[in-house]
Amino acid sequence: MRSLARIFGVIGLSFLLIFYLYPLVKLLLLSLCPDVCRSDSLFSLLRQNYYRERLWFSSYQAIFSTLLSLALALPAAFLLSYFDFKGKHLWRNLLSLPFVMPSILVAIAFLSLVGPQGFLGIDLRNSLGIILWAHVFYNYAVVLRLVGGYLESLGPRYLEAGAMLGASAWRNFFRLSLPLAAPAISAAAALTFIFCFSSFGIILLLSPKASFATLEVEIYRQSSQLLALDRAVSLAMWQLLLLSLFNLGYSYLQKRLANTLNHPKAKKQANPKQLVLIWLYLLFSALFTLSPLVGFIYKALSQADLATFLGLWGSSGLIGLSSAPLALFNSLGFALLSSFMALVLGLTISYAIHRANWRWLDSFSLLPLSTSAVTLGLAYLIAFPRLAGSFWSIVIAHSLVAFPLVVRGLLASLRALAPKIIDAGRMLGSSPLKLFWRVELPLLRASLISSGALAFSISLGEFGAALVLSRPEYATLPIAIFERLSRPGGASYAEALMLALILLLISLLLSLRLDAFGDGFR
Repeated sequence: MRSLARIFGVIGLSFLLIFYLYPLVKLLLLSLCPDVCRSDSLFSLLRQNYYRERLWFSSYQAIFSTLLSLALALPAAFLLSYFDFKGKHLWRNLLSLPFVMPSILVAIAFLSLVGPQGFLGIDLRNSLGIILWAHVFYNYAVVLRLVGGYLESLGPRYLEAGAMLGASAWRNFFRLSLPLAAPAISAAAALTFIFCFSSFGIILLLSPKASFATLEVEIYRQSSQLLALDRAVSLAMWQLLLLSLFNLGYSYLQKRLANTLNHPKAKKQANPKQLVLIWLYLLFSALFTLSPLVGFIYKALSQADLATFLGLWGSSGLIGLSSAPLALFNSLGFALLSSFMALVLGLTISYAIHRANWRWLDSFSLLPLSTSAVTLGLAYLIAFPRLAGSFWSIVIAHSLVAFPLVVRGLLASLRALAPKIIDAGRMLGSSPLKLFWRVELPLLRASLISSGALAFSISLGEFGAALVLSRPEYATLPIAIFERLSRPGGASYAEALMLALILLLISLLLSLRLDAFGDGFR
């Protein structure tokens, strides 16, 4: 099995070296070259106040977003992991729904609720508050799944022991649960910070003022709008450096989680009084996290009528906008191909990590998490000028964005396989390839389907790389929505709502296959 795993590892690693590491090295060399970058070199750019402010804003909004996500989701993770009650499975899936939603959909949901035309009559656009709220909405599930899964593995016995010693529920929570869950909380915080620091679509649409631009938004503005590739490259390298540091911390923490997780134990049945408190808190969490989604659905159904829907598939009358049928076809095609590519790549890498014991490859596979989609698109423009803007450049970029989470899910399933099954196959004289094809692959079927659905969902809603790389003929649903939101007038806004509603329905269907997508974070 080790020889086959090494072959798989070489195949997967070769793909990453060519299509991930090489473009980033080209970016790094360009950022360090004073002849190409002129005055805006890697080290001189941050001497300018404006770019220092962009770095500072990217950092502190990510810190605040992470702290708020932890504060809201940790109690829910504790309640869902410790207590057993009717409807718990439904609550967990409902509160996890925002994470599988595309960022463009999250942005339009908040605009429908508290935007210039929001039905609450409150305009929070171009404010820090709407950014923090949207980030909590998006990353609540990260904390809930990662910390909740860790606490479930510990079981309720440690809390029962504390209760026998006279400790109250709050004392148990602060003195036992939080310290024991420190590795999971730290990993969730690191991952949430990475997502918020590199946030793009949410900030671009909700707070487009220059004072709210993050490094990610500024990279896009410099490269695509101002055509200042020198500044864009330098900013991209600073962002990559900072995110890589947090990625190393997350990699270390998730390894600790993998080494300490045990089998789940029996949970405590909630009594009526506890059940009331649990439901009240879960309702509060749902109100805070899901109200933008409800507001969007209400706004879409009230403004986008049948004529708007039919106009999308014919001639909308809006000149210069991407065709809705073409955007839907492109999105589904890109998602299908990139999810298949991410699965193949993730399977080869995870198999080499587990069977060949290439532990260093585990950390390397997490590197794409520290590379934003806009930076990846910019790297392709620099390293592969002929490939950039083509059909396959978008497919490859989408697969690399989804690949790290696919590896996490498949690796957890590989580690869970009983070694006796492989030993029995060897005793019967089966070759390594036959064992992989006839034994291991069927046992991984559920994990492959779940990971594939997650990769499909990520590709379907990917916005940054598609915005940098795509041509008009390769426009996706998020691009078509963004184009219509950028146009003034009620007709374009109604079409954007209708397209977003279609995207939401597809995301909801995919979420049915993502019941265990939180395993991919471990």
